[in-house]
Amino acid sequence: MKSERDMKEDKRKKEVTRKSKQIDRLSSEMNTCQAIVKPDCSKPKVQKATGIQKALMQLLVKSMTQLSDKTDLDLNDGKLTLENNNLITLSSPHIPVDVQRTVKFATLEFAGFKFSSFAHTGTEYLHHIEQNIIKIKHQLPCLKHLVICEEKYKFTPDDFKAATRAQRKVTTNYSISHLKTSEEVLSSDKFDKPSLVGTSEGKSLASTYLAKNVEDLRIKENITIDVDSELHLTTCCCKDKPCKCFPFCTPVRAYFNARDGFTRKELLHDIKQCKGEAEMSQIDWLINCPTQLLQGDSCASIVSSGDIDAVVLHLFTLSHLY
Repeated sequence: MKSERDMKEDKRKKEVTRKSKQIDRLSSEMNTCQAIVKPDCSKPKVQKATGIQKALMQLLVKSMTQLSDKTDLDLNDGKLTLENNNLITLSSPHIPVDVQRTVKFATLEFAGFKFSSFAHTGTEYLHHIEQNIIKIKHQLPCLKHLVICEEKYKFTPDDFKAATRAQRKVTTNYSISHLKTSEEVLSSDKFDKPSLVGTSEGKSLASTYLAKNVEDLRIKENITIDVDSELHLTTCCCKDKPCKCFPFCTPVRAYFNARDGFTRKELLHDIKQCKGEAEMSQIDWLINCPTQLLQGDSCASIVSSGDIDAVVLHLFTLSHLY
């Protein structure tokens, strides 16, 4: 049991550390947003999911107050009103019934899933994926079309993600993972997670493995699955320098049915995907999906990781277009 004096000293040390970091950021001349980022331009660690959820709640409560000409509601009363009116559902273990019955088209942000898998081989990894797809299909029984959006590391290299990379840094020995061949890193009988997570080559292999082996998914459901990845990436053939080409990726579409499972696959040559971030490519698909929907149908966006940047992107798109 710590004494009161020791507890005060611990509190003082924490306060000194906090103030020192704040002064360090504010006194730096290396960037113009010292109060927000560190001198190396990386963000301080924050609870992003919690913060975005709270900000979203405040925005919705404020909008509801202005539209209804009511007196200002505090966050708790506004949250209760929104939930009672079925405008928002938080911390629910189940998808609302009215959503289950109407969703025909869905997108799935798949960026972080592969790095949380406990698979030891590529076959186990595919099995993990198919189990999750079947789970989604059972949660959304009317779902006919699922688009899986992968991260495209040739568009957005990990070097640009300084904010999250700084949080993931640990002290480790030097690795030779980058010297391994693709078959040694990921194949039907190999799933070298340290190499997949620790090298840009490994991440690119993991993000294209599903599209390359989509026919091996054992899914006996009536569903069409599109895999939006960098497997089929255009290469530049320009003789003029600097190059003026815009690289793009071609998604893969696979068809499944309840009797035979996988039936065939094809390349969607009419789609030229230029969005590197999985959350951003989701928006492209959702903008184009209304042509497939009938009156009373709806679409859903599924985020598989704790990162809910997709919420902000979806709200911006809705406000911009509608």
